[in-house]
Amino acid sequence: MAEYGLPVLMYHHINDHVRDLVTISPSDFAGQMEYLARRGYQTLDLEQSLACLRGRRALNGRQVLLTFDDGFLDNWVYAYPILRKYGLRAVIFLATCFVQPQGPPRPHLGEVWEGKIKPGQLPAIKRHRDFDYRGVMVAKNGGFYLSWPELVRMQDEGVIDVQPHGHFHGQYFSSARIVGFNDNPRSRVSLATGGDSRPGIPLYEQKPALLARRYHDDRGLRDYLAAYVQERGGESFFSRPRQVWRRELQDRAGDYIRRNGLQDGYESSREYEERIREDLSLCKMLIESKLGKKCLGLAWPWGAYDERLLRLARELGYQAAFSTERGSNLPGEDLMRLKRCVVKKGDLGWFARQLFIYSRPGLSRFYLKVRGRI
Repeated sequence: MAEYGLPVLMYHHINDHVRDLVTISPSDFAGQMEYLARRGYQTLDLEQSLACLRGRRALNGRQVLLTFDDGFLDNWVYAYPILRKYGLRAVIFLATCFVQPQGPPRPHLGEVWEGKIKPGQLPAIKRHRDFDYRGVMVAKNGGFYLSWPELVRMQDEGVIDVQPHGHFHGQYFSSARIVGFNDNPRSRVSLATGGDSRPGIPLYEQKPALLARRYHDDRGLRDYLAAYVQERGGESFFSRPRQVWRRELQDRAGDYIRRNGLQDGYESSREYEERIREDLSLCKMLIESKLGKKCLGLAWPWGAYDERLLRLARELGYQAAFSTERGSNLPGEDLMRLKRCVVKKGDLGWFARQLFIYSRPGLSRFYLKVRGRI
């Protein structure tokens, strides 16, 4: 008897910015969904997927879990009507801090097909690189993200199963090692600065906010370097070669530290765990209350997790967690370490091969070993 696993595919964007990061065109996505429907694949929600992985529902090589990370507007404009057209479903792992609170659902591609609107009336979709991914200014993302009314509609129609992706999808400073200096006041600097984007401020090593204890940098050093740059022309300070102004700021930072020391520190383990609990609890609570459902699992932002995060997620009632590690998911394996295959291109041959490989655990292990992934 053949041993089958459950392939889990991960998408982000469906739009026409085809050279953009983690983006598939609507026509390519439609071709992939048509392939699934034509070949008799069953697309599962999370509850059905967990039933398969707990051995309560048989896998036959024709099931797949489609997932979207973050909750971008193009999931409503393009992915939702294409999924609905072919009678398929998917999971959106939602970072709730970016969700638009209200307003009527915006137009989508299905309304073009129905003749209700013209293509030019669809919402403009911005590029991934323009999204304020680190969450410094949530208000900037109004044209990027789904709204609660749109999520309610997709969930109620059974096309989309909404599950948590954490509340804040950001990064924090994680160590005292300076890795650069901000040279653009319009840059997307980290949550760690609280939105401070003054030219010259030091930038430190960062990690996903859920993964590491937060490093609180010395505001005095930050103020000193920002003032130093401002007094020497502000943005024009950076018109010189990078190695020149970088060395100058490194020297000034060293002088400051020798004279004043550092008034910095890390959040305690207790503070860290409280922050993680608040984040994962808030995301879960918002989805459950807004959509009238129970959340079963989450996807880690950037796929990053460790043993402490797994423990905290279990304690908060999460039954499953998804990473960005590639591989097949075999019944009986740890549901808190589920694997996914990132869909980075629209090539239908590649898509079909991934489905075949990752529905067969033995083959997927061999494939990843040959490719040096395990």
